Amino acid sequence: MSTASDRQRILDGLSRLSRVQLLLRACLPATTVLMLVLVRVAGSELSTLYAVVVLLVSLAAAALPDSSAPFFLVVALAALWVVSVDEQSDRLDVFVLLAGWDLLVLHVAATLAGYGPPGTVVGRVLALRWAGRLGLMAAAATAVWLAARAASGLGLPSAGWVAAVALGVVLAWVGYLAVRLRDPDTADAD
Repeated sequence: MSTASDRQRILDGLSRLSRVQLLLRACLPATTVLMLVLVRVAGSELSTLYAVVVLLVSLAAAALPDSSAPFFLVVALAALWVVSVDEQSDRLDVFVLLAGWDLLVLHVAATLAGYGPPGTVVGRVLALRWAGRLGLMAAAATAVWLAARAASGLGLPSAGWVAAVALGVVLAWVGYLAVRLRDPDTADAD
């Protein structure tokens, strides 16, 4: 396939976007900009080149949400946060929670934007289901953040086994949610 026909396909798809699709796709660059602002407000340095590259990836993810571009956007923003956090800063300040919520919103918006062809209108039932999932995950992220803040005040030495136990708890929670939030129509097929 030629580059001209690819470009034509993308532009044709963008011209047929519904309002819901426009809103969902606009969330991708908006959440990217919010993450870049959070990095700066948290007191970290931000490479202009990296910021431009991440913004370009967010535009690619908005144009092609059914591709792997949203995945690379989430990975790039998470890597940006991890790399830019200063060793001396409070690693559990409120900006960590806000960054987590930002990535959650980006993930859900990209998922719903890539749900169907460009003209697809996300139905109310589907949107409410995903809003519920977003709320549950935001609540779980907040609970983990609060527990980490409480544990950090205890002066416990950091250890690899603590991280392993925490990872086990998170994986168990994800497994529980995966079973609990599974589509009820597909649960009978098992």
